[in-house]
Amino acid sequence: MTDNIENLTHEMLRRMHGKLDEIQAEMRLRFTGVETGLAAIEHRLVAFHLTDCRQG
Repeated sequence: MTDNIENLTHEMLRRMHGKLDEIQAEMRLRFTGVETGLAAIEHRLVAFHLTDCRQG
């Protein structure tokens, strides 16, 4: 009986670990997208600032 409970517990922990790995991979992709978007915004703001400095 104890072996069965240990096997079930081990299986549940293994599945949870796998799910956490999936979540971690998804979050890395999303953060990469956010960082890329922020970098693009920063680049555009610098370009606007340079244009404004040239006109003023």
